[in-house]
Amino acid sequence: MSTDVISIICLGSFFGGFVNGLTGFGTGLFALSWWLFVMSPSQAVFLVIAMSLVGGAQGMYKMHSSINLNILIKFILPAVFGIFASFIFFIPFVNDLINFLVATLLIILLLILHDTW
Repeated sequence: MSTDVISIICLGSFFGGFVNGLTGFGTGLFALSWWLFVMSPSQAVFLVIAMSLVGGAQGMYKMHSSINLNILIKFILPAVFGIFASFIFFIPFVNDLINFLVATLLIILLLILHDTW
C-alpha cells in the first residue's frame, strides 16, 4: 500500500471521528466519502463497521452499569440481520454507483443542514 493510500485512509478516519465528536453520528458516512477513493466498497464497508464497533464499545464500556439487556436485544437482532443483508445486497453494486450515491447523500445533507443554520 502506498503512502498516499494510507494517508487518505487516516484522513478519512480522523475526519469521521471529528464529525462523530461534533454531532454524535455520521462517522461512517463521512469516512466513506474518503475511503471509496482508494479502496473497494467491500473493504470500505468493513472498515466502517469496525470503526463503528470500536466507537460503540467505548461508549458501552462507560454506560455498562445502566444497560438493560431486555431493551437492547430489540435493537441488536435487527442490526445483526441488517449487517448480513447489507453484505448480500451490497455485492452487486459497482464502485462508481456507490461513490455517486454517497456523494449525493452528503450534498443533500449539507443543503439540509445549511438551511437549519
